[in-house]
Amino acid sequence: MKRVIKPAKTNLDPLSALKDSQGKLMQAENLRLKGDFNAAEDICVRLLRHYPEFAGALHTLGIICGQLGRTRDAIGYLTRASAANPRSWTIPEPHSRTSTLMWVDELEPAARMHWRPQWR
Repeated sequence: MKRVIKPAKTNLDPLSALKDSQGKLMQAENLRLKGDFNAAEDICVRLLRHYPEFAGALHTLGIICGQLGRTRDAIGYLTRASAANPRSWTIPEPHSRTSTLMWVDELEPAARMHWRPQWR
């Protein structure tokens, strides 16, 4: 079930906020790699409340949804990640070393058809 993410306010200065968000994203990615999908998802959702277009958090959340079999949610988050950072379509995200295109190939064939009709 897709979560509704409501924006939140932050009191950090921009540089501190950037460092903090990158650290939290790395924490989420490490949790995902260890299989703690719920904790990783919670971190990504919190990041997206503060930064709704944070491509890294969208990307990681899309991967988590894909790994949990929530293909429709995965498509939505990975699509938003690619819109926020078009390079992420083919160039791996630094925090996860995977591109959106790599994850499309991991999803079921119906999901791939959603993304690639224009490439055929």
